Amino acid sequence: MRFLGHLLAERGEKAEAETWMRRAADAGHPGAMNSLAILLTERGEKTEAETWIRRATEVGRTAH
Repeated sequence: MRFLGHLLAERGEKAEAETWMRRAADAGHPGAMNSLAILLTERGEKTEAETWIRRATEVGRTAH
């Protein structure tokens, strides 16, 4: 899901990319959470982006 999101983002299909990044992030993938945060930041959604960055950090801590 994350990889598909990246491919779509590279093609300029940001809305569709966000959909797939969000699915991967909701499934618990910390890399997708960070990637989603980047897309959200680019769109000006800094508050939600910060939330995803925090979640990615927490998932990363519990994974070790």
